[in-house]
Amino acid sequence: MVSLHPRSGSYPSDSHFFGGKQLRNILTNQNIGLPDLFFCNRRFYATLSFSRRYADKRISDLFRRPRIPEHDIIDKAATLIKKGGITVFPTSTFYGLGTMALKSEAVSRIFQLKRRDPGKPVLILIASMAELAELVQCVPAEATQLIEAFWPGKVTIVFGAGRILSKNLTGDTGKIGIRLAAHPVASALVRAVGSPVTATSANVSGRGGCIEADKLDQEIRQGVSLVLDAGRLGGGDGSTVVDVTVSPPKILREGIIGAEKIESLFRR
Repeated sequence: MVSLHPRSGSYPSDSHFFGGKQLRNILTNQNIGLPDLFFCNRRFYATLSFSRRYADKRISDLFRRPRIPEHDIIDKAATLIKKGGITVFPTSTFYGLGTMALKSEAVSRIFQLKRRDPGKPVLILIASMAELAELVQCVPAEATQLIEAFWPGKVTIVFGAGRILSKNLTGDTGKIGIRLAAHPVASALVRAVGSPVTATSANVSGRGGCIEADKLDQEIRQGVSLVLDAGRLGGGDGSTVVDVTVSPPKILREGIIGAEKIESLFRR
């Protein structure tokens, strides 16, 4: 497979090391099917080895500035997602697994890859407020307060799921968690896909979230079409999850925004 890693660290003995330009020339000349896509914010070298398992994957170019996404790379990632593939991408805290949220078959692959309980919903990311209306049954006043105060990012809002959403996405709960993407790569990716994207953490269920792409579970790495590596992410508390299908709204998970801030918002 082809992957990009910092120059430091250990590499397989059968690997060869190339700078980005050399790597692209070699792969182009040999017409190699390209695997995992990684981008970086510091000089990276490529570890090149060959594996039939990854023959259908692709690599395009190197990201030089991970918080300023390059359109051609984002477009290639979006194309894979629209075909039902799964991409690992950065969020403000942990790496996530993204696929077409409106394709039931693609969502099923997420559950299989993570070995996730089918009764647990998967949250989704949107790129603009215009997408929200068709995804939910209604937007209560409390949801509008949360949106105005904390989006993008920071708070995942649980709405009554719209009819357009599949039961496997919602865990057959009739509810869906939605967040406006905050990380520039995540936001650019969802915009390029033109449709909501799943954002469950890139780990096997029961294991911790991943803040470095080169530390992804091997089975996660092998089960995805693409990995977008933005280096080490912030980690820490994830988004606060608030259910607005009940009154008063219920905090399901306290995260980066404390419960007191949420409660004080509704007391105004």
